[in-house]
Amino acid sequence: MWFNDYKLITFGSMNKIFSWDELTGGIIEYLSLCMHRQYSTPRGENCNFNKPVPNQTLWSYYNRIYNRDSSYLAAISLPYRLFEANSFLDEWEWSFSDEEALWSKENRKKLAINFSKINDSEKKLLCRWEHNRFCCYLLSRGWLPANSDEVKYYMRNGVQRHTLQIARLHPCLCSWDSLKFDLYDTLHAAYMGPIDAYGKHYDSRKNPIFEDFNDDNTHFQKIDEDNIRQTGDILNANPLLKQRNNEEFLSL
Repeated sequence: MWFNDYKLITFGSMNKIFSWDELTGGIIEYLSLCMHRQYSTPRGENCNFNKPVPNQTLWSYYNRIYNRDSSYLAAISLPYRLFEANSFLDEWEWSFSDEEALWSKENRKKLAINFSKINDSEKKLLCRWEHNRFCCYLLSRGWLPANSDEVKYYMRNGVQRHTLQIARLHPCLCSWDSLKFDLYDTLHAAYMGPIDAYGKHYDSRKNPIFEDFNDDNTHFQKIDEDNIRQTGDILNANPLLKQRNNEEFLSL
């Protein structure tokens, strides 16, 4: 080709560009969807990745850029999470020259086994690490922290969630400890509404996402805790392709 003398195909070969993995996003895109499925699972419960993806979960993943983007970045960060957990592959098991080696089914299973050996104290440290990673992700995308007055204001003026997407304001951009204390007080007031003379919340939104929020000030910490706990399950998950006409699900 006239633009180089090194036999390089600048934009990739036809076989590579239009391969199945390139068209579907490959294993990283699938792990991203697994991350979203886990985040969508009620707190304290395990997501069963052996079951087909619910249509509502698929809709929320592809319909909201924030959901897909944050889940994709979480999937990309998995090698760093595993590194923090001292979960490695032996040198002979993979190589930088083989782009598929790290994410092969066999090696993901080995990494999941290694991860399962870490103790509870190490998992707690990983939760803090994961929250710091999430905050760095938000900042890299231009998000800013929302203080308590801002959250209460925009939620009482029609915003249904604690994040203000159009202004990129997120109250979870805070320290790990603030997730449990300061953020709880802020969102409790925003979601449940003010208390009347009888001690009842007369403006409760009854948001199904926060059914347990009224009695649990660790709700947002549990999001990270559940995700860290299911790291091995996410790694072991295998893509399923839903066929039309109610056919069986085929393992890719």
